[in-house]
Amino acid sequence: MANVVPGALERLPWDSEHFGFGVARWQAGEPDETELQAARQRGLDLGIALVYLSLRPDHAAGEQALRAVGAALVDRKTNLAKPLDAAPVWPNEVVEFMGTSPTSALTELALASGIRSRYLVDPRMPRECFQTLYRLWIQRSVARQIADAVLVVPGSQVEEGLVTVKAEGDGVARIGLIAVDARCRGRGLGSQLMRAAECWAVQRGCRRMEVVTQGDNQEALALYSRLGYRVDWTQHVWHWWLA
Repeated sequence: MANVVPGALERLPWDSEHFGFGVARWQAGEPDETELQAARQRGLDLGIALVYLSLRPDHAAGEQALRAVGAALVDRKTNLAKPLDAAPVWPNEVVEFMGTSPTSALTELALASGIRSRYLVDPRMPRECFQTLYRLWIQRSVARQIADAVLVVPGSQVEEGLVTVKAEGDGVARIGLIAVDARCRGRGLGSQLMRAAECWAVQRGCRRMEVVTQGDNQEALALYSRLGYRVDWTQHVWHWWLA
């Protein structure tokens, strides 16, 4: 309970440390304006600058309360899923990256994958926070700490695309990062990366693939739809800056 701030805020140590300012999560369920107003000063007194809140899309009362205290909707978080009945043929263009640290091209692809991330679209979030987060994401993925495999389209000189995948248990695999170099788009590399990830998952006994994207990322949603993914659930994520 040491990280729970009075007023329904749960301090997030990792985010606070890496971003350099206090970050908390609203952990009391559906927000009420009276509760939010009471929590603001207590959060400020304890060094909280930013609060994450998540709501179901149809929660009109909660949305009204959040807008009243100045919170902003930064992500229509969308989880898509697909049953994996059989492994597709592994695309010849895709290989597993076996390095122990990301190349500069992989780092740039990781940053490109977050172009609609809430950490980038929120105008109050320092840009270096987004960059730090996604650089660490690819570093830890290559180190096999938060991903089981990093699959790439190698290209003639640098990697042209990447996807990270992890087997989460209970027959479910999840996509983490996915991106294609802007200069290489239009060649179907995104589809090939996804097929390779599905093949990797089936080979390890997974029977379901899931991926999260932003509801405003129409390009990603169209890709996943073409490949047979369907929306499983959606959630609206808000950022509330206390000052």
